[in-house]
Amino acid sequence: MPAWVPYLFLGIGLLLALFAKDCSKHYPVSLIRFGVAALFSLLLLKQLSLMSLLVLLSALVWAAFGAHRLFSTIGLILLSIVLMLHQFPCISNWLLYDDLLVSSQAFDFYAGFDKGFAGLLLLMLLSKMPTLQIQATNLIIAGLWFVIGLLVMPMLAWGLGVTIDPKFPSETFGFITVNMLFTVAPEEALFRGLLQAACVHWLIKNNQSPYWAIGAVSILFGAAHFSGGWLWVVLATSAGIFYGLVYHYSGRLSFAVALHACVNVCHFLLLEYPLAH
Repeated sequence: MPAWVPYLFLGIGLLLALFAKDCSKHYPVSLIRFGVAALFSLLLLKQLSLMSLLVLLSALVWAAFGAHRLFSTIGLILLSIVLMLHQFPCISNWLLYDDLLVSSQAFDFYAGFDKGFAGLLLLMLLSKMPTLQIQATNLIIAGLWFVIGLLVMPMLAWGLGVTIDPKFPSETFGFITVNMLFTVAPEEALFRGLLQAACVHWLIKNNQSPYWAIGAVSILFGAAHFSGGWLWVVLATSAGIFYGLVYHYSGRLSFAVALHACVNVCHFLLLEYPLAH
């Protein structure tokens, strides 16, 4: 079996779950089918243990049909975070490009099954939750923030010392696809779809400005990139503000995912990649 098969099933499941979230739909059976197909194909490739399979299958079913209570929801969220941090045992991610050199330093580029599966669990949870009362109706403002963010972030990176390095390597399509599905979508599901929406909901109920939530979650998003150094933290925090504004005004997680993916692609194609520590 080709190594890409589990990722194809998981990628389709992520796209369907993202559509379900933005359209307030719920497709538990279809999402479970894609999730199960991804898990069993990874097992057949001997990149997943049987015990891990059983745990993730249980989480998948629970995300689709259970998790109506606070503690069970928190449990699924914590499991998703463990997966996103690549700390869940006995999962081997696909090494898509070994010693990839597009700028000054080579790096290994993985397709993260664990992080993608975390995104699927989170999106399944979000698609079941009642619509939060956030101000998310002005698509024109969302579009303006999308364009501003896309223009500002490369210039900010350059202003902070990141080297301009235009390129179009043969691995570009693979990078865009894998990065959007298995990195960007899970991160936006966690930080914008879950944390920001919950904080905005709480602030509005208490007659507070929702922009505090956008700022706080952006700082948290930046802190999550601390392993890359202070420059990563500053850039991720700044980018998080734009992602948060786009999500706040559009009410569509796919808009935030699109901007996040576009910013990452601009970094990959126009600037030094990866950033030097």
